[in-house]
Amino acid sequence: MRANEFITEKTIINPDVNWVGPILQSVDWESAYGDVYELADLLTNAFEQYDIAFEPADRADTKYGSGVFTGRLAKSVGIPGAEFIGGDPLIIVYITKKTASFPEVNADIIMKISQLIKHELIHVEQNKMSGGKVGRLDANDDVKYYSDPQEVAAIASEMETELLKIEPDKNKLLDMLKTGNKNLQKSDRYRLYINSARQDPKFLPAYKRIIRSVVDRLQARDNI
Repeated sequence: MRANEFITEKTIINPDVNWVGPILQSVDWESAYGDVYELADLLTNAFEQYDIAFEPADRADTKYGSGVFTGRLAKSVGIPGAEFIGGDPLIIVYITKKTASFPEVNADIIMKISQLIKHELIHVEQNKMSGGKVGRLDANDDVKYYSDPQEVAAIASEMETELLKIEPDKNKLLDMLKTGNKNLQKSDRYRLYINSARQDPKFLPAYKRIIRSVVDRLQARDNI
């Protein structure tokens, strides 16, 4: 049995990340004096008990896309992504000089870091469920990456978070997804994938899998 057979797109893993915001707010952002290395050290110390480390991103890894494909929230706070390492640390979150330029943590930084940590914590749980057989995929290989149920499930969790900020009522949100309401494009994830499907019909199956996974997550939620 392959690792992916342990986990399907309907497998709902919903780690609590409400603790991320208070930890971020406890960090004295200003004491980093705008230095991304100092800030990375401060954040790593703050998240040490959760085996989460922060590192400055390489310049090559700070591409946020352009036009309708831009990750606007990620770009606005200078946080390009995160990675499930599986060892020590368990997760690495990448930040940039722009992140360090803020005088203090704000709601956008909290939301982006919370999204990324939740995404990677889903992979942590998937790894446990598969007996340590969850592999790391090349995000540049669209065919493998977006057909993998592990990645679809984690991506869907990020999109769900963004969409619930747009419409907190899950039933109204489900209706918006059915009708393709334009307001959904305020979500970076939704906008990226729907435009990818429009630009390249070959991406349409991946888009449908992601949306189906989002719907499954919403339907599994308690009434809001």
